[in-house]
Amino acid sequence: MSLAIAGVADASGQIVYTDVDPDAGGVQFIDLDGDINNDFLLNFVGSNAVRGVPIGGSANSLGNAFIGITASSFNYPANLSPGAVISSGAGWNSVYAYHDFCYADGYSNSNFCGVTDGYMGLRFDIGGSYHYGWARIDVTTSGGVSDYVLKDYAYNSTPGASINAGQQALGIDENQFSNVRISALNKAITISNLTNNAEYVLFDLSGKTVMNGEAKNNNHVIEANFMATGVYILQLKDINTDAVIRKKVIL
Repeated sequence: MSLAIAGVADASGQIVYTDVDPDAGGVQFIDLDGDINNDFLLNFVGSNAVRGVPIGGSANSLGNAFIGITASSFNYPANLSPGAVISSGAGWNSVYAYHDFCYADGYSNSNFCGVTDGYMGLRFDIGGSYHYGWARIDVTTSGGVSDYVLKDYAYNSTPGASINAGQQALGIDENQFSNVRISALNKAITISNLTNNAEYVLFDLSGKTVMNGEAKNNNHVIEANFMATGVYILQLKDINTDAVIRKKVIL
């Protein structure tokens, strides 16, 4: 499922974070900036390999790419440590080809096999400028078969600015939403443990805004009785810090 969200970055720059909840596998498109143009694809090759594909313009002219390694003439995405710097100086793989995360049948250069919380470094284009981000996956192997789930991803909205693997906000705002809980039941969305007021926007999966407002209490309830049953994306933006978090909700 592609989490398509309208762009929200402001001129001052911020880390824009998207939580994939529940974690999802199969065929997954990553649209980092929510402009309804997918930037990367995760899928399978047969049953034994998990593959990543940069998506761009004609012949991938936008230069979307993974931080990676090249071994035995093949490109592999690098499994980054939490906090690793993702920037223009990183080792970016060829932008024209697919890249395999894991071969379950023993390719020694596939460094995501059996990994929990593996981080990939991402480079993608917005309006002719490179932006840098990360995505986090778990990869399992059993009986010669590989499987994976995509857990979350983020990018720095400032063109050319670096981001650390796993970074969800800038500076002192790093843990702004770490204790916030978002749940949906009976066409009501509950936001709990807010420390500051936050602006909220509810998007459908095409990126269209269907509701917006401000959550002013520690525990805030958004009544959505008029909304059609389906999957939506709730975005919260802290009033004081501009920290942003997104989460999928089912109404």
